[in-house]
Amino acid sequence: MTSGEAFCAGKEAKMNRLMVVIVLVILPMVEIAKADSATPLLHLLEQIPRSAPGLVSLSDITAAKRQIAPLAASTPSPTRELVPYTALYDGVNELDLSTFGQFAEHGGRAALGFSIFGISRMAAWGRRPAMPVIIDGVAAYASRIEAALLAREFKATEYKGYQVWYRGRDHESYNGRHEDDPFSAGLNSSQRLCVNDGFLLFSRSWSTMHEILDAESSLADEPDVVAIVRAGYMLDGVGDLIDAVLLPGQPETTSTDVPTLPAFNRYGLLLWQSGAMITGGIAIPYAEAAIAETARDRFVERLATLKAPSVRRPFLDFLPWPHRIEIIEFSDLSVLIIGFQSTADISQSVNLMTFMRNPRRTLVNMVRNHDMNSLIGHSR
Repeated sequence: MTSGEAFCAGKEAKMNRLMVVIVLVILPMVEIAKADSATPLLHLLEQIPRSAPGLVSLSDITAAKRQIAPLAASTPSPTRELVPYTALYDGVNELDLSTFGQFAEHGGRAALGFSIFGISRMAAWGRRPAMPVIIDGVAAYASRIEAALLAREFKATEYKGYQVWYRGRDHESYNGRHEDDPFSAGLNSSQRLCVNDGFLLFSRSWSTMHEILDAESSLADEPDVVAIVRAGYMLDGVGDLIDAVLLPGQPETTSTDVPTLPAFNRYGLLLWQSGAMITGGIAIPYAEAAIAETARDRFVERLATLKAPSVRRPFLDFLPWPHRIEIIEFSDLSVLIIGFQSTADISQSVNLMTFMRNPRRTLVNMVRNHDMNSLIGHSR
């Protein structure tokens, strides 16, 4: 082999090694991207501080549109554009999806620099007035957001390298125009907005915004939370997971002849959609399959025999849909899922009520009126 041939052979070998290194670096990134696209609500969890208090709401608007929009193709505007949001409405988000109709013509674009109808996913947690919101799908419009906010007399400041646009003192409300701003929640109020890691962060106080930006761990580090959401993606035959409400702790209930459910640390209320079929379910993670099986048997008995305290009627009266119960194994946890399936009436033109009536909305209402306590709670 000549020196020139040796040089070429050595160069080719180096290039081959470089290509191997590039492939080894890129492949995990591709796999992560695939996982994120397949389980987008898990990616959203990464933006929520692990210390986030209270109820957590995750909504996949893109998935809801994918399932609902084709069914509303012949529905007149603006109802056609609003229908995909109705299945998600449960009143737990600070950015209340039920108010989107007020902005049907312009999506709040002039006030915000983006259209609220361009939001792909969103999350919220805690209680008003502190309830913050994480928004996916609009961060690419950061320059437009800044221009729109500064034109409305917002100010900009820097916090640990993050740019935050703000107005008003914490939780302050005051007179002035608010009807063009979806974030005003019906009144002019304090706002802080920041673009971080491809998401738009929103809060009404500095302490909440700082908590989000300072967080060293997220709900994606919480095994029970991840198991609930992951199990929602692993349930077959229900279509897309379009919403999840995560709740801390197990509620207490009064003693009955029917044993209560074994103890758990957190549970979720999930919403799936496949065309006209809507499934609302309860998801409870347990450390062992045997405990999940015990919980399943006790739940079935309680559902069949107990009355809801708020109305003194059998649970089956207002949970009349066919139900399926499965235990899904994920990591070291066994997630009990009880799903109630309904089918929306699409024989007539699809309207704003077509998908709003669904089992998951009933389950959320049961949490509000404490009927859920009787069904899945424990007694001392």
